[in-house]
Amino acid sequence: DARGVAEHLYELFTSPEVLELHTPILLALNKSDLPKARTEKYIIDELDREIEIMRGSRGATLEGQDSADSYLGVEGEKFKLLEHAPCPIQTCRVSVKQPALEPVLEYIRDQFGF
Repeated sequence: DARGVAEHLYELFTSPEVLELHTPILLALNKSDLPKARTEKYIIDELDREIEIMRGSRGATLEGQDSADSYLGVEGEKFKLLEHAPCPIQTCRVSVKQPALEPVLEYIRDQFGF
């Protein structure tokens, strides 16, 4: 469910620890083997939309507080996951049933030198 994933991403993107460490994130889009699998663009657009909704509602609760650094994205622009994430983010399509996990293994090798 896009809303649940967006909530987790929002929490990560506004976490002081993640921001301080500039933690890279991989979004592994599972079930890519299914005929009716949604495209990567569709999924990212859904996450953009859900995070934008949360950004508006959570941003409103921050008004008047000293939490300006918790604002996610670029003020005045709609949130775009791949452009506005505060840390490096990549996506890949996988299937744990096939098993087509090479993109995940490649990401781990690239990030951690394995």
